[in-house]
Amino acid sequence: MEMKQGYKQTEVGVIPEDWEVKRIGEIFNISAGGDLDMSTLSTFKDSFFNYPIFSNSLSDKGLYGYTSNPQYESNTVTVTARGTVGYAVFRNHQYSAIGRVLILSPIFKINGKFTEEYINNYIKFANESTGVPQLTVPQIAKYHLILPPTLTEQEAIANVLSDMDALILSLEKLISKKQQIKQGTMQALLTGRKRLPGFGKGERTKLTEVGLIPEDWEVKRIGETALLKARIGWHGLTAKEYLNTGIYRLITGTEFHKGSIDWSRCFFVDQERYEQDKYIQIKENDILITKDGSIGKIAFVNLLNWPATLNSGVFVIRPKNISFFPNFLFYIFSSFYFDKFISQITAGSTILHLYQKDFVKFTFPLPPTLAEQTAIANVLSDLDSEIDALESKLEKYKLLKQGMMQQLLTGAIRLV
Repeated sequence: MEMKQGYKQTEVGVIPEDWEVKRIGEIFNISAGGDLDMSTLSTFKDSFFNYPIFSNSLSDKGLYGYTSNPQYESNTVTVTARGTVGYAVFRNHQYSAIGRVLILSPIFKINGKFTEEYINNYIKFANESTGVPQLTVPQIAKYHLILPPTLTEQEAIANVLSDMDALILSLEKLISKKQQIKQGTMQALLTGRKRLPGFGKGERTKLTEVGLIPEDWEVKRIGETALLKARIGWHGLTAKEYLNTGIYRLITGTEFHKGSIDWSRCFFVDQERYEQDKYIQIKENDILITKDGSIGKIAFVNLLNWPATLNSGVFVIRPKNISFFPNFLFYIFSSFYFDKFISQITAGSTILHLYQKDFVKFTFPLPPTLAEQTAIANVLSDLDSEIDALESKLEKYKLLKQGMMQQLLTGAIRLV
């Protein structure tokens, strides 16, 4: 394949002719964080302890605490060196470091944000140690970095990627805020602490086994209001019966994703196995709950475009009559009510299993009318849809950034 004019082949791939490939040890003086004098350490920032201390943690970019005596200057890059190794962060202020965190101090002028982006996205550090993964000064010094010839070009690349990072971060914060709003709304609506317009007879409440609920609400056991079915043990499927193609999909619980079923991950079974038990032939508005391993994972069957059945590790829940709206019950199972129930029945157990004899005892509050149940479910469903749309947007931004990095950090596209 003919080389594009103005580019050259190097040990790290094709790059512009005026770009360089250098080892990290040629570009930076490398040191490792050590122990701190405890008298200079604080967990809180104030006018005296006002310089951050960084560790090998990924949380909050490694922030460990604060010190009055910084060890390292600004315009350096830290790289995690134990556990999850190779996570780089540009530091534009004075700081200290502990736990053998690696510090890259530039020998000559180089854009630190460019270095951070390149290390995080293009260098794959091999684990050269047994036990806990670690990265040493001699090891990191051997890895290569691609360098544009001028600070101006490095900064242009770093600025574009930083702007994209800021956009992604702002969207992540918005999603987190929406999720908190949803949790608060669930807490208020599913307990009846807040009634939607048009529902409720005053503000009177009563104390029940599930806590305070409105006086006109009831407490129900799932065994009273719903049918719980699963594949009978001796009907269990063997691995060789899991087919890669077919008509009849098999749901095992591993396909559950954010309250839905990822049908693309389902195996198939033959017609005989599908027809073996009509009670576990899946229908729209079914609620599915895992009962083995990671118990209590849930999925709601909103639309069903093909026949499907269950493996032995999943319950299907259906109303016995029209006493409840299925999507309302889905949110009950998504709430603290069910989380608390699962915690209680699994406490002290090493083998996790949701037995039907226990499951039928699960109690939950139920509004008196289908209309109120539906209204509550619709509010929560709208919040879910909003969060899903934001998460889809976030995924697109992340893919866009990946594409931008591929082009910019290799010089395939030049900004100056």
